[in-house]
Amino acid sequence: MHIFTHIDPQDSSNTIITFDSTLINVSDSTFADLKLNNMNQVKYIEIPLNIGYIFNLNSHQVGISVGISYSVLSQASVSILDKATNTINSYTKDSNFLKKSLWSYNLALSYSYAVSANTSLFVQSGYKKNINSVFSNSTTQQKYHFIDTKLGVMFKL
Repeated sequence: MHIFTHIDPQDSSNTIITFDSTLINVSDSTFADLKLNNMNQVKYIEIPLNIGYIFNLNSHQVGISVGISYSVLSQASVSILDKATNTINSYTKDSNFLKKSLWSYNLALSYSYAVSANTSLFVQSGYKKNINSVFSNSTTQQKYHFIDTKLGVMFKL
């Protein structure tokens, strides 16, 4: 608020006092961004169908296999942050958010060495990739691929 004084132009014996104020509208807003720290767990039971061939080279064997896997959803606990509504949506195995089954293709290369007539040491490296998305809705695509290595001992019975 401001106070001004000045002499009245029509009567110099009078002093005019004026008050000047300005209305200031101040708005304060708070923006809260909801964050989610969660581990989603989705488990499938996988049924692989592979075909392969093993090349015998004396006590060494080299193999290759290819195939497909059919997976059935067995357990799910998923929480996803919806940024449009700033809410957390939770899904389980029974919701329609996750696909109940998945398909993937498989590829594996192996090497083994026969240490005796009935025992071999082996290493196998494989690659698997989902053909379809884990999520049922068409706007969200989530496909996984896996690379694994197995070391072991094989016994012939």
